[in-house]
Amino acid sequence: MQGGGNPINCGTCWKNMPPVTLIYLIITGPASLALVISCLALSSKFNCYIFGYLSLTPYQIYQKGEVWRFFTPYFVNNSFWSIIYVLLGFFFSSVVLEKAMGSKRFGIMLAICLILNSLLCTAFQAFFGLIPGINSVTYFYNQWYDYTPIGSMPILILIQILDIRAHKRKQMMCCCFQMPVWLYIILLVVMAQLMMYPIWYGIFYNISAIIIAFAVPMKYLQVREQLPLTNAPGQAYDQNAAGRAVAPAGGDNFQFTTMNGAPTAQEKKKEAKANKNESQWGKGGKKL
Repeated sequence: MQGGGNPINCGTCWKNMPPVTLIYLIITGPASLALVISCLALSSKFNCYIFGYLSLTPYQIYQKGEVWRFFTPYFVNNSFWSIIYVLLGFFFSSVVLEKAMGSKRFGIMLAICLILNSLLCTAFQAFFGLIPGINSVTYFYNQWYDYTPIGSMPILILIQILDIRAHKRKQMMCCCFQMPVWLYIILLVVMAQLMMYPIWYGIFYNISAIIIAFAVPMKYLQVREQLPLTNAPGQAYDQNAAGRAVAPAGGDNFQFTTMNGAPTAQEKKKEAKANKNESQWGKGGKKL
């Protein structure tokens, strides 16, 4: 809820969204949707030659110098379900972490993590795709030339794990119930892989994101001090202290409104009191 009689709406959410999250959502949403529609129009498939210029293909990067592929795979998705999954997941995770870390540090750290993820992923692809004996398996051989990953799933994995580590979370909410973070991460990675198209593409792409997320030193994940969301072990939760900690700057004059702008019980009570004072006067309360 928001003070001053102004209800929270989509415009309020849009204006208060941190810049890095906002820019990423603006780029990846329309770009992914346009490319998917174009591919369906050209080839009746989610994968077409357009994505071939953007994917993380080691052969094209290291032997032809197409270095833009280190970044472009993370900004486009090649299916409708992956677009929706990434936009919703990234929004709810990234907003919290970016506000806690600060936009500048968050943006720099995310960019570095993506570069490292690309380097590590292509290292896996080179190992399995070029070493004799291993590359005799068609799936591994194609890691260097053909099975090229594309999609925003590594960003989603990175943000979720970094948020868990930064806030030292022990449990996460999923499907209306709490689960341990290790189980949540497994479920997250499985869902991310299912969002790939085809689903056997990009295994090293997503695994690299897990490794990078856990390799980030904790000193770079310091967040601003926030009100604890759960009771500390062995301590009683002081609800009154929590209320004082989040008390609005306006003090007693601060009023809350409901989400749809309807007057609250507090506002109705003050209005009724004001009407009563206007209709009565004198010690005996004689009506005018």
